[in-house]
Amino acid sequence: MKKGIPKPRGFHALLYGVPGVGKTTLLSQMPKPVAILDLDGGTGWLYSDLDGVTVYTIEPEEDPAKEVEKFLMDAVRNRGEAKEFRSIGIDSLSSLRSRHLQSLSGNGLFYEIGDYGVATNWLRRILTVTQYASQLILWSTHMKEEQDGPRMVVRPAGMSQTALNHCQELLDAIIFMGKQTGRGGDVQRFMTTEEIDPLAGRTGIMAKDRTGFLPGSMEIEEMDDEGNPPDMFNAYFGEIVKELGYDKPLKKPKKKPAPKKK
Repeated sequence: MKKGIPKPRGFHALLYGVPGVGKTTLLSQMPKPVAILDLDGGTGWLYSDLDGVTVYTIEPEEDPAKEVEKFLMDAVRNRGEAKEFRSIGIDSLSSLRSRHLQSLSGNGLFYEIGDYGVATNWLRRILTVTQYASQLILWSTHMKEEQDGPRMVVRPAGMSQTALNHCQELLDAIIFMGKQTGRGGDVQRFMTTEEIDPLAGRTGIMAKDRTGFLPGSMEIEEMDDEGNPPDMFNAYFGEIVKELGYDKPLKKPKKKPAPKKK
């Protein structure tokens, strides 16, 4: 415990959706400078050359949970390399859980029942601790479809129902990113925090926004004629960026003056 004024809390959310819809591209467009913790193994060669984007990869022999925890704890405590970033993206939560379970099993082929509980408790602890981080933190993950009575529903993948409950409790938003086919056959991408899926016959998306600043649903522009992706982040998160001041230059901590020599 120490005296001091609490730091303003950042915006923390979970982004999930179909493969190839642009989740990682959106992470790279977060307010700069941005750090992407690459657990999928595909971010480095795609986005490492972008200005203001730093990609961290985790080696196969490393415990991904320990590495991610250390980086996020440094962000909370405003120390190390993490304090230099305005935004942090974890890509992806499903790969993190898979690699974490593998590490817990000693890189074996089978997991113990208790390993799943350890992974779920770890996620809750990290989400609780990062409540004090002022950075914008986006966790990305894949999606899954499952039967819920007579209907098919869409859920974030790579976590248990208990872990998903933790995300609902502790994160500011859960955002679905998907595709839909228009009347003319054109494929349109969209983002939504609503619990209704525009895709035919699928409802029950686990999505929400507890901030009140995100659009309920928004279509996303496609690539331009030169194949460059549109700015998806600011179109959807623009109000949050302004509300929390992420559009302003990052303030660097003042250095303490050196003691005067007697």
